[in-house]
Amino acid sequence: LLTRRDRRLDILTEGRRDRPPRQRSLRATLEWSWVVLDEHERRLLCLLTTFEGGASLEAAVAVAGDDPRAEGVLCSLLDKTSLLRSAALGQEPRFVMLDTVREFAVERAAGDPELAVAALRHARYFVVYSERLAKEAARAHRRDSLERLAAERGNLRLAYERLLRAGHVAEALRVAVAFAEALPWDAHTREVRGWLAGGQEALP
Repeated sequence: LLTRRDRRLDILTEGRRDRPPRQRSLRATLEWSWVVLDEHERRLLCLLTTFEGGASLEAAVAVAGDDPRAEGVLCSLLDKTSLLRSAALGQEPRFVMLDTVREFAVERAAGDPELAVAALRHARYFVVYSERLAKEAARAHRRDSLERLAAERGNLRLAYERLLRAGHVAEALRVAVAFAEALPWDAHTREVRGWLAGGQEALP
């Protein structure tokens, strides 16, 4: 199991023989859930793989390209299957996928050019979001802002890395600077210093 921990979909391949075929393996269950989705639900599920650790409603709609159907499709995904789960961060709804589901959706989205576009939308959304969060943290809502920062840390890191790889160094540095401004002096300080150093090295 330890040697196969990064291939979650292949760990359970048979299951109990007395169960229906779709329940005999994790992959088969995911494939059955995929089949019942329509094209809009499949598209959005794949786009949500650009997130790490979940997405707020605002962020999910932004990555969907401000598709007016996005909110309705999110609700449909929650109702139809267990591929997407709802959570909450304070008063804000949040959409979360298990790692195995994310891995499955990444496989299904392989080669889709829209995924690269969505990844850049994700990164640019978090440029603006991180700066907004930094401003809020500097004012009266510091505790709430730090909780949201902790929830979005994986997404901020992804945004920084994607922008840096795409050559958008100035935008990557904006994420790093905003993260540093909102961050309390704790164990993550070394990490954000690494972001700042990496961005500065990439400057022409």
